[in-house]
Amino acid sequence: MSEISKLNALLNEKDAILMEISKELQERPTAKVVEDLCKQIKTLQVIGYNSMEVEDWELATKGQEMSKMETLLLNNNKKMEHKLT
Repeated sequence: MSEISKLNALLNEKDAILMEISKELQERPTAKVVEDLCKQIKTLQVIGYNSMEVEDWELATKGQEMSKMETLLLNNNKKMEHKLT
């Protein structure tokens, strides 16, 4: 009987560990979220460094269309640059 109790305790412990790992995995961002954040970072780098080379923009957007926010940021950046020159 004690052997069965030990095995049940081990099984319960493994179930608890499995639930913790499962909960941790659910809290992590999805691959899509990470990809979107990387795209946003690249876009902000292109805008921030005022580097509007075609290759840089294609790298930042990976062929996707610009969002409204990206368009506004680029236009604002161009206006500010024009005022300075």
